[in-house]
Amino acid sequence: MSKKNKYPNFFIVGAPRSGTTFIHSVLQNHRDIFSSHVKEPAFFKYKGFDNIVEFNQITEIEDYAKNKNDYLALYKNWENEKYCIDASTHYFAKPQKIAKDIYEKSPDSKIIVFLRNPIDRIISHNSLHINLQRVKKDESIFEIIEKELILIKKNIEPWSHKYSYIRCSSYLESLKIYHEYFQDNFRVYLFEDIKNDLDGLLNDITKFLDIDNISTNELKNLNKNKSRTYRFSFLDFIITPLRFSFVGKIYKRIVPNFLKKYIRQFFYNDLKTRDIDKKTKEFIEKILKNDFSESIKFSKLNNILYESKK
Repeated sequence: MSKKNKYPNFFIVGAPRSGTTFIHSVLQNHRDIFSSHVKEPAFFKYKGFDNIVEFNQITEIEDYAKNKNDYLALYKNWENEKYCIDASTHYFAKPQKIAKDIYEKSPDSKIIVFLRNPIDRIISHNSLHINLQRVKKDESIFEIIEKELILIKKNIEPWSHKYSYIRCSSYLESLKIYHEYFQDNFRVYLFEDIKNDLDGLLNDITKFLDIDNISTNELKNLNKNKSRTYRFSFLDFIITPLRFSFVGKIYKRIVPNFLKKYIRQFFYNDLKTRDIDKKTKEFIEKILKNDFSESIKFSKLNNILYESKK
């Protein structure tokens, strides 16, 4: 039965650089989950806006992120699968309106979020931006956060990925908002469990979704430890759609693993991270205070956190 013009009913809402791309790559291959070629359409964040304007820089927003028909067209081939996934990780930052909109459009949705130590998350976020040339190599994390705080104070909407380090690392209020709307349909996971207890974590997710379990033996070709960026930026527009197409499925089945390894080495660069200085670390800790520990405490108290047995 066709689900044309229906909104997704499964969302990975955050946080960026917390393992969501890996988890999405696992789940998208499940027979009960449909995914479009766009992992993060960000429609519920950007709908109604045409551009992002920050410090005299104008960035045009993609059609599928601002227009309902273009967004829903991403999922036009969703038919028999139990779930359709939207893995827009910026839905978790300042989600007062976002969570409400998702609930109104798809009230029975399942929502999951991954939390990561904020300092590690910000370092990873910044390293990705450097590799994607969204920030200059000589532009410090401290400087970027100072600019972000200016935008927050002025309540500038919408805001870009570049100036989202603090917003995407402030978890507690976002947890409360999503929990208020989705209750038992909201589940929280920790980044560390992807590395330390992947079997248990995947078993919990599939139980939460009420679908068949995923064995880690099926995931040998997926690398959960290394982040990569395309060697050339234009490859993103070519390879990403192919990965989610019929061609991508055939590639996964028939191309030998040793050949896939060489193909990855040709098309991708490993993501290089940079250290954070003491001044910047203290600056971030002063802003976020004990948000991370309080977020874990809140999740435990409300029985929405997966707690590893390892």
